[in-house]
Amino acid sequence: MTSRGRSRFQRTAGYVTFAGAVALKAVGEVAANQLGAVGTWVPWVVIGVGILVFSVSRLLRPSERGPDPIPQDLPRVDDLVGRDSIMETVLAWAHRHGTVVVHGPPGIGTSSVAVAAARRLVPSEESQRYVDLSRLRPNGTGLSRIPLLRDRNRWVRMPVLRILGLDLQLSGADATRAVVEKLRGSGLVLVIDNVQDVNEVRWIAEGVPGAFVIIAGTIGPDELTGVPDVPVSGLAPEHALELLCRQAGEPPRATPKTLLDRLRHRWHSPDTARNSIRARAQADPAAARELAEHYPLGHPRVAILLGRWLAQNPGETFAGLLRVLKDGGEILELHAIMAMVLTRAPSAARRLLSQLVAAPDAEFTDAAIAALGGISLQEADRHLAELSRRFLVQRSSSGARVVPSAVSLADPVPPRETARVQVRLADFYAGLAQDNARMLGGEHDLDATRWFAVHDVTLLALLGVPKPPMRAAAGLWAIAEALDRWFSREQRDRERVDVAEAMLARGAETGDATARAVAYIRMAAVARGRGRVDEAQRLLTEADALGHGHVPYFSQLKTEWAVCHADNGDLDAARNDLRLAHRARPKRDREGRAIDLINLGAIEIKAERYDAAVGYLDRAATLAQEIGAPALQAYARELTGVAWHRQNHHGAAEDAWSDAEILYRSIGDEEGRVSR
Repeated sequence: MTSRGRSRFQRTAGYVTFAGAVALKAVGEVAANQLGAVGTWVPWVVIGVGILVFSVSRLLRPSERGPDPIPQDLPRVDDLVGRDSIMETVLAWAHRHGTVVVHGPPGIGTSSVAVAAARRLVPSEESQRYVDLSRLRPNGTGLSRIPLLRDRNRWVRMPVLRILGLDLQLSGADATRAVVEKLRGSGLVLVIDNVQDVNEVRWIAEGVPGAFVIIAGTIGPDELTGVPDVPVSGLAPEHALELLCRQAGEPPRATPKTLLDRLRHRWHSPDTARNSIRARAQADPAAARELAEHYPLGHPRVAILLGRWLAQNPGETFAGLLRVLKDGGEILELHAIMAMVLTRAPSAARRLLSQLVAAPDAEFTDAAIAALGGISLQEADRHLAELSRRFLVQRSSSGARVVPSAVSLADPVPPRETARVQVRLADFYAGLAQDNARMLGGEHDLDATRWFAVHDVTLLALLGVPKPPMRAAAGLWAIAEALDRWFSREQRDRERVDVAEAMLARGAETGDATARAVAYIRMAAVARGRGRVDEAQRLLTEADALGHGHVPYFSQLKTEWAVCHADNGDLDAARNDLRLAHRARPKRDREGRAIDLINLGAIEIKAERYDAAVGYLDRAATLAQEIGAPALQAYARELTGVAWHRQNHHGAAEDAWSDAEILYRSIGDEEGRVSR
């Protein structure tokens, strides 16, 4: 009899004996009262029962030696796919240190890797020991809910003491010393599985010479100081698909029909699984590859459960499965399988996922994600790492984005929180976009160009979100202005129109007439640049109808009208519009004032009033130099050279063109050729 069985039997025998003694005494007293024989034979019965209790207790007292060891076999590991490199790392650290931590989110395969490594380290089953803490954890709540125990790790130590055949009464440091002495030089491998709290295993984290300890669970890296840890990441798409194809459904109940079906398949077809998962994957490789790459099959538990579901539904194709998943998972079983990746995910990480889903479908930098979540950059990085390990976000060198399958898994976000996310994103990107727009054409032009090349798609996505909150409007208009400048610089007219149309729509939704007017003006500029002057004038008329007097966009509107008039040959009207624009422009907008002067100089060159042109252009070049805008300065000097050349002052023209060429090259604008 084992110690556990003997102790249970001992308690039961004691209870029964005590109850019997009480019952005999009561019966004796009743009999004595009825027969008038009190004090004759009843005391002898009580004494006899007492002797019996003492004898049984003495007989069943536990021996001083520890309980008999209870061997617990390691679980089976049937589907270990794509884990060769991780396995080699675990084995190397185990041989070097003795103790190693294998960690990852639930269902990622930490238990499978730990068990497989234990079998490789010690092939003999007699030398393998395994403890599964998930079955022992009190109420499933971990150590923090057991404040009444002096030794909070006792519930973890006891199964370890038991499987090693040690005294169960040991606790604290005594238990740790006993375990270490038992393991030292024994050649045993001890696997402690499903660890959730580092405090559950801190007591046994030190290496034991001559034995191996493998700790597997969800504890984070570096939580056990000095103990090597091996993270278990997701499967590569090809390995995930292979794991999926290996699955089989639950075997059907043995009936005459199922037996006949097996015989029929065996006799009439060499392929007994003609509609297997692998066969369906081979029939539609594109759909199978998309499923593996864009859905969380890299999470082994998801791949296994989804494979079993496919096996139980032989009529389901990969293309049909993808349609269901893209439509939001109409089949409840599929949604439940996909939702497994969120098992035990920290609440803060789940909240960030929901906020990302509420944001536009785009790739955001870590800093932007921290801004939209209202958290620090360190917190954002930690949560993104957690979500990435669970295949809910995809990270790259430039940022992160939500994977399609995570959209239906995220918790719903209240409309008020969605509005906060949009406002935070608009404010964050507005500042960066304006800063980089100001650097275009300047000393840091290359840095600004690289920034816009990476983020212009994200900025367009922000502008495309319908019905933004009013508080986001200012940031969105700043983003639109920066994008218009960037796309103008790159001569990407189609994108300029996209930005203007998005601004026009958002302005109508928020009731912002100024935003709508500015959008019309920018669309007119594109139309005029394409030679469609009539369309440009129609759009400018729409902008005129939205405001009266000196509205904020007055200077911009007059500048566009001036260019249209110049294209139609009405130089007097063009000159008048430009003067009005320059007079109305705020003095703090020094860059805009420099552009006004350049435009006036160009009009005067076209009107063959060269002295007036040189005057305007000299003022523009001086102002551009003062504000540090070499591109504007170069253009002003270039037009000055044209004015001098038209007057046959070739020496002055050459000097102006030489200055312009030097300025163009200083900002890396090799295409800024001088007009002659």
